[in-house]
Amino acid sequence: MHSEGRLKQRDFDGLRALLNSWDPIGVYQADPSELLEWPEDEYDCLLSPLVSQLQRGASRVDVADFLRHELQHHFGVVAPATDVVDELFAWWETVR
Repeated sequence: MHSEGRLKQRDFDGLRALLNSWDPIGVYQADPSELLEWPEDEYDCLLSPLVSQLQRGASRVDVADFLRHELQHHFGVVAPATDVVDELFAWWETVR
């Protein structure tokens, strides 16, 4: 099993892309005509905790609960997290 330190930058880039695509707070879903620039690192605070959970063998339910908690308490939104969990586990299978 990889330690977080052994994951390659491209692995984290893939996780970042996955979270940005999920975009639970909607920062990347602005009207394209508005030409808003938003930093790519909006969800980077979730990278290490997610990897840690996956390394510990957390279940899909545990990961979804973690994401719901973070969305509510860190980002201030209530949003479902179950729609991204399968993608997270698929990503993990490719990098571990």
